[in-house]
Amino acid sequence: MKRLISLDSLVLVLLSIYFIFSVRDPLHHPDLPWHLAGGLWMFENLRVPVVDFLGPLDVPWIAYSWFPELIMALAYKVSAFTGLQVAQQILLAIVSLSLILLCRVARETVTVKGHETSTRSLDFRLQLGSWLALLLCMSSITRLWFLRPQVFSQAYFCILLAILLKKGFRSYWLIPLTVIWANTHLYWLLVPGSYFLCSAFGLRGDREEPLRACLFTAGLVLLGLINPYGVGLYEAMYGHLFEIPSFELYIAEFESLTPKRVVPFWSCLLILVLGFLFGRVFIKQYGWGLFILFLLMGYKAFSTTKYTPLFGISALPILITTVFPYLLSKVEIVKSVGRGNNWGLVGVILLASSFYSAVTIAPVEKYRADLYFAVEEVLESDYFQQDDRVVALTDFSATAWLQLYFWLQRTDEEPASKYRVAIDGRSLVVGEQRLEQYMSSLDGNNGWERIFSDWDIKILILPKKGLPESKHWKQYCLDNNWLRLDHGRWESFLKREVASVK
Repeated sequence: MKRLISLDSLVLVLLSIYFIFSVRDPLHHPDLPWHLAGGLWMFENLRVPVVDFLGPLDVPWIAYSWFPELIMALAYKVSAFTGLQVAQQILLAIVSLSLILLCRVARETVTVKGHETSTRSLDFRLQLGSWLALLLCMSSITRLWFLRPQVFSQAYFCILLAILLKKGFRSYWLIPLTVIWANTHLYWLLVPGSYFLCSAFGLRGDREEPLRACLFTAGLVLLGLINPYGVGLYEAMYGHLFEIPSFELYIAEFESLTPKRVVPFWSCLLILVLGFLFGRVFIKQYGWGLFILFLLMGYKAFSTTKYTPLFGISALPILITTVFPYLLSKVEIVKSVGRGNNWGLVGVILLASSFYSAVTIAPVEKYRADLYFAVEEVLESDYFQQDDRVVALTDFSATAWLQLYFWLQRTDEEPASKYRVAIDGRSLVVGEQRLEQYMSSLDGNNGWERIFSDWDIKILILPKKGLPESKHWKQYCLDNNWLRLDHGRWESFLKREVASVK
């Protein structure tokens, strides 16, 4: 009897349905607004920014994610925040397809009874095992699925591992990937790093000649120079790696992975244990390179939660090729089933789901959408007529949104808004000291109110149901006779000036 649908096809359709109904978050990530503002600035000025135009300090700004920021700006110019919502869904669909690609490439490298798997028939255990492996890793991979450059890196990392695993792998395939990734996000160093590990410690028992491997690795590192900032990109990488040691105290994604994050912690721990248990078998067939990469990503994931998606992706090769084939080896199941090749169908379903999600949910969370109208009312008051620059303070999760809204509401004649926000999450721009001062003021430590004078704060804008820690900010403004404006869900306090409200 002719088979109506293969396991591959069934799983891919189920994954598409899962994607439609689970990846439906409105735009709310705190980093999105300044990425968008950077992209819009580049569209207007036809160059990359070198000085921060959103904060009050005029400090250097290296927009190392300029390429995805331009994509965000283009989506916004096409259809405002709805366009961004569509872009987010398309990005997540692409990551989903890249994960499927990695799963299929990984299982095609497995040897069954001494023979390589054919392209027409694949052992049922490999099919089932590959999708079980993906299911196990999804809780760590999808936890940071928002419209941000890091998610672009997830797709690139899948492609990188697929290239390294592919039969007949050629080193030069990594050149275009390195150039594109270096203009997308700082994770591009995974390309030379992964290549070096696989060439130095072997991949499927093969090792490249040491001198050639070292020279090619150095060449991949130097390819990072192909970017608008040149050597400046390397300076940004150094700062990202070594100059923000205590940010994990303030920003959630820099925290270590602990049991309080129940699902990602226990799933990552299970993956790590399985990797250790079956590591010897995996190393025997595939060499030390990918296994060391898996261990390094595991260390980074447990020390900094932002790396959990990369750890989940790095675990797929060992889970698919070694762990699940063994766990399913004693199960009496069909030995061979047809292999689905419905990439076109799956791509259409995923892209269609992207548009469906984008048009059926609010593009921006209500909390952040209402902030726009609060900013509009503050600007319409024209309260600070004579000031060259007006610095505002707000809840940390809303800082970048406030920056973006000030930027969007400036007049066409203004190269930048005179309204700046005192702090945001751009760790490489505002610096660690400023963030420490901000958090100290939230805690109400002795002398906390100095930030109002030291930072020359003239506007405080907060949600009425914001952080309890910020109540003393409001009280400070009331005690010092600041003008209060009511904006519904938000309220603002304006420092008394000579000018009066219209």
